[in-house]
Amino acid sequence: MHSYALQSMHMPWYQSCFNNGNGILYRDNCESINIIQNVRGAGLFAYHRLTHKKADLDQALCLIKDQLAEFQTWLIAAEQDVLVAIKEHYHISDEVWQQYLTEVQQMKHVYTNGMSNSNPIVIHDRNVPADIMEMLTTLLQQNGINPQSIYIKMVSDKEKIATHKNHIAQARSFIETTLHNLTISHRYIPSVIEIFPQMITMSTENKISYCAHEIQHLLQHHGLSELILETYLKHYYGIEAKEFKKSSEYHKLSQIHEAQAEILSAIKNPHIAECLKTMRKKSYYPEHLYEEHFFHLASINMLWKVHGWLEFFHQDGVGKIKNEWFNKIAHYTDSLKQLVGC
Repeated sequence: MHSYALQSMHMPWYQSCFNNGNGILYRDNCESINIIQNVRGAGLFAYHRLTHKKADLDQALCLIKDQLAEFQTWLIAAEQDVLVAIKEHYHISDEVWQQYLTEVQQMKHVYTNGMSNSNPIVIHDRNVPADIMEMLTTLLQQNGINPQSIYIKMVSDKEKIATHKNHIAQARSFIETTLHNLTISHRYIPSVIEIFPQMITMSTENKISYCAHEIQHLLQHHGLSELILETYLKHYYGIEAKEFKKSSEYHKLSQIHEAQAEILSAIKNPHIAECLKTMRKKSYYPEHLYEEHFFHLASINMLWKVHGWLEFFHQDGVGKIKNEWFNKIAHYTDSLKQLVGC
């Protein structure tokens, strides 16, 4: 079991009290973190309301959006640091590394274009429950992915289910290669999102969370970049994928990709942020995401809530509610007068 912990962003001193990183007391720790974040949110809201006039709350709203964007900057930087560590660990030459980075960027462009268009060979599995299919297609469209460019399948193979008993869903990407001269075909091969039976009985919040998680993997091309890296390591250095996946460097990269799948989804959409926080409050990702990850999700969720409260006041939400009530009262009064008059 790897013991690496993803370096956290803006970690307060008290958070170290909750960082077990082993699942023990996880729910209790997350409950404490959640309470603290709720208190922080109330304080942050009060601070912005006291320091900004209602007409100037757009400044506070922009500040919160900037704070949300910092999570993406942090995670991308963390990913780059780990990639550099992989380069150094395997003594990859500058020339080969630059070739790899160029190939990844080119393939990401190919796959982004491929996922934006309908693919005639793609068929969705009718065994996928209707609610999960609707969640996936809606979230794909919201993220600029054409649902007809991605296979959506229900896992029914008993051996596969038994082998991956902890899997809820997974996104898989594919590439076509010729190893003897390292040729990677620059054409889009449809990716697949696989749904395991465990998801069927889950809550709506958890289903949305897992759907958003897997779609973000596709958006960030995590599987694609890992496949290309494995191909380069095999071709130039004779390192098999199984050997690479046993390394601490790969585990660090995997942790960052799993964190990106949820944090990048959360900073885009307040509802998804709420769903992810609710899910991770009760369940960790073994060997990958523990209390520190929940702290980040709770922080993002708190920022979205403060943003919503401030936007409510900025848009004169109180005045609108008062006017709605006055209109209702006037309507009922008029109706009563007409009834008495009759």
